[in-house]
Amino acid sequence: MDRVIGFAWVIDGTEGYGVASTVLALTEHVRRAGHAVRVIAVRQGSLAQELRGRGFDVDVLGAVAMGVYTGGRVARALQLVRNTARGRALARAIRAALIKRTPDVAHVILPTLVSPVSRAIVGLRAPGGPVLGVWEMAAVVGDRAPIPVNRWIYHAAVRRARMLVLANSAYTGRTLVGPRGRARGVEPVTFHLGVDEGRFDPSRVRPVQRRDLGIPSDAVVFGVIARFDGAKGQRQVVGALAAAIGAAPAPDWRLLLIGGPADGPHAQAVRDEAAQRGVADRVIFTGPVPDPERYYAAIDVPCNARTDAEPYGLSVVEAMMMARPVLVHALGGPAETVIDGVTGWHVPAPTPEAWRAGVARVMADRHRWGQMREAARAHALEHFTASAVARRYMDTVQGRLAQSQ
Repeated sequence: MDRVIGFAWVIDGTEGYGVASTVLALTEHVRRAGHAVRVIAVRQGSLAQELRGRGFDVDVLGAVAMGVYTGGRVARALQLVRNTARGRALARAIRAALIKRTPDVAHVILPTLVSPVSRAIVGLRAPGGPVLGVWEMAAVVGDRAPIPVNRWIYHAAVRRARMLVLANSAYTGRTLVGPRGRARGVEPVTFHLGVDEGRFDPSRVRPVQRRDLGIPSDAVVFGVIARFDGAKGQRQVVGALAAAIGAAPAPDWRLLLIGGPADGPHAQAVRDEAAQRGVADRVIFTGPVPDPERYYAAIDVPCNARTDAEPYGLSVVEAMMMARPVLVHALGGPAETVIDGVTGWHVPAPTPEAWRAGVARVMADRHRWGQMREAARAHALEHFTASAVARRYMDTVQGRLAQSQ
């Protein structure tokens, strides 16, 4: 290591599973590499507490978080006015926290924090040169307005501070630059995420047994590990399985749905679909679990059935790391992480016909599942371990820091 680099991770503090997992994995590996990592949290929350529990220096600003745009045009316009004021106040608070121990790098993930962080670091210098802003872009840029206001706001923030943009998939990066595929001063770098190869290791996990879930040992088991949301596609998977395999016991099949809320309207819609199809006894709900890695041994084929574009799909990579080939809607990250016919199967569109065809492909390849399991884990170990991603991250950041000196 040439020198110790100082990092400041700027977080909201309340982030959930996907973002929290990436923050915890990357900060830990950067720290293990001998670099200094501190955390600035907008407010107290589960992620801030977890990081403090792991021994990180966490400053909680106690600031007002940026609001989410909802409602009609008037409501959104009012929210824009409020967010502009909040963003400037938040930028001042972040800058004051950074000045205490000026880091070399200010790292941000949440889109709502990109503009405040970019304002906070303008003109701020570390001993080695200007503070480098890094935006780990974990979500696509969407905008329902006639003009791409969101994209323009992000462009302004990135250009203002010359931020390094690390997009979690090529698809995600393209939504930032726009349909023309370019934007002056905005050049996202594709940065696929990784998972903890120690945690997601089939040889080390204490698996949940099928019998504990009421699943026959010889059943063909599909699974979806995701929160219950209409866009997550659990209902579509129920319909596809019922149509492609049928309700007859040859072959016997089950669908394991892991996530919550299991008593909300979306879960009820899935139950209604299963009942209408006559397969309610084949669909098993576990509710949310803290240890999804333990459930993969009970699943033959995990599915990512998101109906729109999946920015990355961390559960897809987790499944491959657990030696499971994955059936995915091939739009967004899963199209880049899953090799069709090798480490899983692509479904080209989120339509009932496409999903039925996808399930049919899976069943036709049943004799190859063992080979595909080995290929899935090998692919994940080569490209998507947290340690490999941390090395790529450090190489990229160190290269950009060297350019700015």
